[in-house]
Amino acid sequence: MKNDVLKRSFAAQVVALALVMSIAAPQAMWARFNPPHHYDMYTPEQDVEVGNQAAAEVYKKMPVLPENDPLTKYLQRVGNDLASHANAQPINGQKWPFNFHVIAQKDVNAFALPGGAMFVNVGTIVSADNEAELAGVMAHEMSHVRLRHGTVNASKGGMLEALGQIAGGVLGNGAAGSLAKLGTNRSEYVAAEVKTLPSRGSYRGNSSDWASIKTKAASTKTYTGQQIANGQFTPTGVTGPGSNGGSVQPVSASTGSTTGGLAPSGNYQTFEHNAYRIKYPENWAVNGKTDSNVTIAPSGGIVDSGVAYGVIIDGFKPQNSDMDSATRELIQNIVQGNPGMKQVGNAEEITVNGVHARSVDLVTSSPIKDSNGQPLKEKDWLVALPLKNGDVLYSVFISTDRDYSKLQPGFENMLRSLKLK
Repeated sequence: MKNDVLKRSFAAQVVALALVMSIAAPQAMWARFNPPHHYDMYTPEQDVEVGNQAAAEVYKKMPVLPENDPLTKYLQRVGNDLASHANAQPINGQKWPFNFHVIAQKDVNAFALPGGAMFVNVGTIVSADNEAELAGVMAHEMSHVRLRHGTVNASKGGMLEALGQIAGGVLGNGAAGSLAKLGTNRSEYVAAEVKTLPSRGSYRGNSSDWASIKTKAASTKTYTGQQIANGQFTPTGVTGPGSNGGSVQPVSASTGSTTGGLAPSGNYQTFEHNAYRIKYPENWAVNGKTDSNVTIAPSGGIVDSGVAYGVIIDGFKPQNSDMDSATRELIQNIVQGNPGMKQVGNAEEITVNGVHARSVDLVTSSPIKDSNGQPLKEKDWLVALPLKNGDVLYSVFISTDRDYSKLQPGFENMLRSLKLK
């Protein structure tokens, strides 16, 4: 379905747009089409301002990959190539500060905000047949920024609330849907520009790293739009442009203070979920909602779209009501979703505040790397508790093996405080 969507949506425009970055004389490319003038009550500086406001919401509510992620670096190379051609022939003399980012979402989508911030889903990279299709998507979105469709259409309505829809509503029903509502007539101008572009014969071919990027994208952990809307994703720790999220070093003695760092402090606060109550170190943070899965991690504990240090608490619906069978199903599900993960020993019965639970150790590769760039060994402690409705509430306490002893007291304190409702 994704490939079909790409072929239907991009066949007429996207491949042609991608040629912007591959023609022998790119300096003339953006000067071929002179768009009609439309009233815009907002200045270009306000475009950038409202775009930055909307981007801040994206970083808060969507799993944006770090700047040092290979997918982000690749997208920035392609995007900067396109941007250099675009700004070489600015429309009405206006150059835009384009910047490019990747969202760990499996749906095929991309969107650009007023002012130049562009976000491309991992699913778009996976579904693109070649670099031209991907670059075409980006060039298409870039044209909306250059033609100022967001603020032009906001001006038609004559309401500041329209800008609020860009800044605050971009995440409501999906970024593309919200922006499309604001840009009702924009496609005709994009289509007119597309018709002026050269033929497919001028395309230079895929770059040398396209194949590896496709492989990397296919193996990246992604989420559906619905999961993201529900907050059912692991936060990446990315807070804005230039952020590498939880790009941290392993825990050391110097980070074991009670005022910060990865190691848990001795002071605890309480998180009230709809299904349970748990205490957690005050120098750690809760990511999630009272009705969704939750990650509790220290600053820097979330690395490269994964949790390196902390605990994930989630629910599981087994096919069998027997707790031993349900635990086996759960372990199989977790292992299948984490290639290379292995179970260590058998699940053991433990008691958590009067509830008969199951405990088992798992090992895998940590997103934390050593000085040679090799992943450290990760140790995960899985604890599963039966719920009254037959589901299972499970917690996975996560650390590198070398640092596990430093975090273990905090893990055990958290588990001792866990109470079902």
